[in-house]
Amino acid sequence: MFKNDMSMYIGLYNNKYGTIEELLEEITGNEEHQFWGACRDIAKQKLHNTCWRDASEKIDDRAFEVTQYMCNQIIVWIEKAKSGTGSLSRHLDDLATTIKWLFVRWISTFKNSFDKRYKFYIPPITHVSFDENSIYV
Repeated sequence: MFKNDMSMYIGLYNNKYGTIEELLEEITGNEEHQFWGACRDIAKQKLHNTCWRDASEKIDDRAFEVTQYMCNQIIVWIEKAKSGTGSLSRHLDDLATTIKWLFVRWISTFKNSFDKRYKFYIPPITHVSFDENSIYV
């Protein structure tokens, strides 16, 4: 299921963009781009039937923060790739490979957001209860 869905999205974006540069230029810094929604959908599908099932139900809650991080970090990854370092540099062979790398990176970033050892850790939101009597209109 996951592989076919990922393949479908890869095919769609591979047909839409002629070059890797076009794709990266359009998604860099653009948190509203549909590509990031595709990343979220793929992450939901991939993580749903794994030990990450509980986390997959929180994707919509954390998707914006993960996408923001990706939009900011992609600039760093592109610069590293230009100098021949970083994992993106090994995935710039063709557009489909780059798209797959971005999907997998989004999923990894999402998973890392639950791990305190990573700098991109997002602490869980504490449950806040509101007392009706304390709210003044």
